[in-house]
Amino acid sequence: MIKSDNLFRVLFILICTANILVKAQAPYCTAPYGNPCQSAFTNDFINNFSTTTGTTNITNNNSGCNNMPNNYIYYPNQVVTAAQGCSFNVSMQCGATYQQGFGIWIDYNHNNLFTDVGEFVWNSGASGFQVFNGVVNIPATALLGITRMRVRSNYFAPPTSPCLTQTFGEVEDYQINIVQSVNIPPTGLNDTICAGQNASVTATGSGILQWFTVPAGGSIIQTGGTLNTPVLNNTTTYYVQSVVGGCISPRTPVVAVVSPAFTISITATEDTVCVGGTTDLQASGTNLTYVWTPAVNLNSTNTNPVTATVSAQTTFTVVATNATGCSATVNKTIYIHPTPVLNTVVNPTTICAGDTAIVTVTGATNCTWTGTYLFANAANDTIWVAPTTTETYSVSATASNGCVGTQTATVNVNALPTAVAGPDETICVGGSVTLNASGGIAYSWSPATGLSASNVNKVNSRPYCNKG
Repeated sequence: MIKSDNLFRVLFILICTANILVKAQAPYCTAPYGNPCQSAFTNDFINNFSTTTGTTNITNNNSGCNNMPNNYIYYPNQVVTAAQGCSFNVSMQCGATYQQGFGIWIDYNHNNLFTDVGEFVWNSGASGFQVFNGVVNIPATALLGITRMRVRSNYFAPPTSPCLTQTFGEVEDYQINIVQSVNIPPTGLNDTICAGQNASVTATGSGILQWFTVPAGGSIIQTGGTLNTPVLNNTTTYYVQSVVGGCISPRTPVVAVVSPAFTISITATEDTVCVGGTTDLQASGTNLTYVWTPAVNLNSTNTNPVTATVSAQTTFTVVATNATGCSATVNKTIYIHPTPVLNTVVNPTTICAGDTAIVTVTGATNCTWTGTYLFANAANDTIWVAPTTTETYSVSATASNGCVGTQTATVNVNALPTAVAGPDETICVGGSVTLNASGGIAYSWSPATGLSASNVNKVNSRPYCNKG
């Protein structure tokens, strides 16, 4: 829109002269305007301003008119960071009523002025309602540190001065942090992993670190100092670059080294053993460390080979680890041969001393007996015994698989009693005497003639005289 009421605007300028002459107490000029940036007949302002490709960037959109004296506002917390000799992108747009042109100044030498040579860094070249985009290049000689950047709009044409009075427009000041140029490639740190794992390769450097899968071109796959890879099965090279203030360094290759997967096996001297038998377990591979389980059955858990003592079917596991920390695991099951099951029968189970008993075993033939016995039958599964005291006999038999079964049998022996009839007695003819025996629990007297009883311990005896 072309403004036509110039007479009215001139009158307004004269009325506001006093305001124009009042200067802000800032170290930089405030770049006054003759009219406020927003009123009943003015809408001249910077609505959107932002930067990109800086280490830090400014985003200040939909800000509208600042409604501050002289249409000036300072945003100290909005900072763009760029490096010496590098660049950053700018983008800006005015409000929807009156088209604006734009200019940008930077105080490179920190003297609180924008008028030194080279400090007018960009202008839009025209006015309009569209978004204006540009690039600001930082001189290699710019002083390091935080300084001021001014963005100024002007009605119908780009501004030409950072400080002189204009009729319509707005000024926005920002911070810019100029850092040392960093075109040195980042330093990468490789990572070594096992096949089937994720790697974390790292890099150190200034600015934004960007990761790629190719040495040039391609798309950014991650940003930051650490790249967490997907699961890898082969050694893979990644590339990282540093972006500082619009400056991009050469890319540094960083390698995720993948230690190849390996397998191991276990061999046993005996895959099947008798109960309580032993077998040697040998894991394959060289230059590996080993850990065996279960430890309770082994003579060692960290040697190779190991000796296992097996009383029941057992699965043994070994974990082998190489120098890079990668491991492989394998199992080996050791089985148990059946053991002969022997059963013994004693008949009778209890005897008196001097008597005999028969001990018979079932479940095997050609047995081996321990203990003293009278004789055995041809199959050696029955023996006759005559122990004088209680005795336990052991029998063993070997199956065709070499396993030995054992069993025991006990013959209980009761000692013979010692009979005591009492002292000898002398009586008169026709007299009687009481006899009192001891030493047992059952008694039998003989001859029974003349006795009051013959099967108790205490009897009355009346001997008779044989007349002849």
